[in-house]
Amino acid sequence: MEVGSGYKLVVAVDYGTTLTKIAFAIKNDTGGQTDIDSILLMESWPPHIVGITNTPSLLSYTHNGEPHLWGFEVKPGMQSYAWTKLLLDKDVQHSEFNDEMLMTVTGSEILKLPDQKKAVDTVADYLSRIHAHIRDHIPEAVRVLRGQKEDLSGIPIDFLFTIPATWSGETQLLMSQAIEMAGFGRGPLDRFWTATEPEAAALAVFGDNTFNLQAHDGVLICDCGGGTVDITTYYVTDVVPTISVEQITAAMGAKCGGTAIDSRFYELVYSRLEGGFDNLPMSEIQPGSSVMQRFETIKRTFDGKEEATWHFDLNFNATGTHLASSNQRRKRFVLRSQDIRDFYKDVLGSISGLIRSQIGAANKGCGREVINKVVLVGGFSASPYLQESLQRALKQQIGNISVLVPDEPGETIVRGAALQGLRGCSLPTYKCWRNYGLASVQPFALSNRNELQGLEYGTDTLPVNLLLHWVLCKDQRYPKGFQSSCTIQLLHWENDLLVKPVEIYKSNLPVAPQRFGNSDVRSVDYIECHFNGLDLSRFPHQTIAGQTVYYLEVSVEVSFPMTDRVIRFSARALGQDIGEKYLTMAHD
Repeated sequence: MEVGSGYKLVVAVDYGTTLTKIAFAIKNDTGGQTDIDSILLMESWPPHIVGITNTPSLLSYTHNGEPHLWGFEVKPGMQSYAWTKLLLDKDVQHSEFNDEMLMTVTGSEILKLPDQKKAVDTVADYLSRIHAHIRDHIPEAVRVLRGQKEDLSGIPIDFLFTIPATWSGETQLLMSQAIEMAGFGRGPLDRFWTATEPEAAALAVFGDNTFNLQAHDGVLICDCGGGTVDITTYYVTDVVPTISVEQITAAMGAKCGGTAIDSRFYELVYSRLEGGFDNLPMSEIQPGSSVMQRFETIKRTFDGKEEATWHFDLNFNATGTHLASSNQRRKRFVLRSQDIRDFYKDVLGSISGLIRSQIGAANKGCGREVINKVVLVGGFSASPYLQESLQRALKQQIGNISVLVPDEPGETIVRGAALQGLRGCSLPTYKCWRNYGLASVQPFALSNRNELQGLEYGTDTLPVNLLLHWVLCKDQRYPKGFQSSCTIQLLHWENDLLVKPVEIYKSNLPVAPQRFGNSDVRSVDYIECHFNGLDLSRFPHQTIAGQTVYYLEVSVEVSFPMTDRVIRFSARALGQDIGEKYLTMAHD
C-alpha cells in the first residue's frame, strides 16, 4: 500500500546458486504500468565494483568483529562458502545431483557449511549483507527512478525474492526464515514475499516486445541458471490490447545448469593430475578462486568455432600439503577446446531432452503441435556455445521451431521479479476454452401445469427436472488459484447403490444451454461420490409409489489452478468429503 508518499518501492532479489542480482522499480498510486525497460538494476558492489549487474553468491566469515565479506569482497585464497542456496533443500543429497563427479572430486568441500551453522543460518548471513547493501543504495535508486531526491520516510518497500519452482513447501519456509533473519520486512511499511523463477521469467519474456509474440504462439521458456534448468510452457491467447497467456505445463527442472560444466572441469583436473588432486588445496579450485574465475571467463565466451589451448598453473604450496620436493609444488594443467566441447555434450543432451519432454507434454495437453518458440533465459543461456548447440539440436530433432534469446538473458529473472512485485501477484488470468458444468435435479410441484414433464424412473415419472449448472464459462478468464462452489442434487432411490457418479459436462457453445437436448453437451468424466455411512434421513426425501426417494445435496468446489491445465472438482455432503476428480482441460 502506498502511504503518504504516493508511491512504493519494489526491490527484486534474484539470489542464485552462483550469482546474485538486484533490481529496483517504482509503483505510483496513480496506476499505470511500468515496462521492463523502466526497471533499474544494481550496478555497484563492494568493494569498488561498478558497471556490473551481478555479484558472486560467495560468503567469507571474519573473526575480528568486522562484517562478513561477501560477493566481490571475497578474494581468491580466502576460505569461503559457495552454492549454499542448494543446501536449503535437505532433500537434495549429494548422490542425487546429476553430476556425480562434482561430489566425488570436491566431496563436502564446496557444498559445506561452517562449523555450528545450518544452511538457513549461512543463507541468512549472506542475505543480511545484501540487505545492508540495498539499504545503502535505496536513496540513489529512488533519485534515479523519480528524477529527484526524496524524503524516504513513509515510503513502503516490497522485497520480492525468486525461488526454484521445484522447492518443497518446507524448503520455501526455510528460505522465508532466512530472508526474515537477514532483516527484510522489519520496517513498519516493509514486507517481503517469494515468487518462483519460472513465473518471473514468464513476466519478463511476455513483457518484452522485442520477441514479437503473436496470438496462438506456443512458447517454451527455458531458464538455464547456475545450478538448475527450469522449463515451462505457455500459450499466447491474445495480444490486443495487451498480451495474455495461459500456462500449459507445470515447471519441470533438473540439475544441469552451469555448475554441471564446472563438475566436468573438476573431473578433468582430477584425471590429469594423476593422484595429485588430493594434495591440491581447495583454495586453488573452489568457486571464486583464480583458477575458477579464469575458467568461468573461458566458459562464458567459448563458441566452439576455433581450436585453442589454455594453461593453468596449479599451486600446491599451502599449509597441510605433504609434497616433498619444491619442484612438485606447482603443476601445469592444459585445457583444450575439445575438452570444453566434451564438457557440454552430456549437459546439452540433458537440456535438449528436458525441452523435448516439455514440448511433448504441451502438445499432448493441447491435442496438437502447439509450441513454436523456445526462449532461453538465465545466466547459463548467455553461453554462445549453448545457444548455437541447442538451436542446431532442436532444428534436427523437432524441425520448425524458433530459438530466441534476450540481449541480457542473465537479467531476465530479476527484471521479471520486479514486474511481479509491481503487480503484487503472478500472471493475472487464464482463459477457459470450454464451458464446464454439472447436472442437478430440481423438484417441482405436480400441480403446476407450466412445469416440464419429470424424469422417467422405471415405470414411474418422478416430479423433477434435470438442469445443467455451468461452473466455468467458455472464453472467461480466471485468476490463478480461482475457487468456486455450487450445490447440486442427486436422486437416490432406496436400496440403490450408495456410490454414485456426478457427471461432468462440457459445451463449446458461446452460451451453454441450461437443459439437456443439445447435441453439443457431452459428458467428459465423472466424480465418484461415496455416500456410505451418511445418514440419508438428513437429506430431503419423499415417498413415491410406496418407496422413499432422497434428494442428495452435494456441494462441489471447483478450483482452477491451471497447473498442467487441470481443473479440480471436490465433492462434500453433510460436512464430509465424498469424492474428487482432476480433469485436464480441453484447448482451442
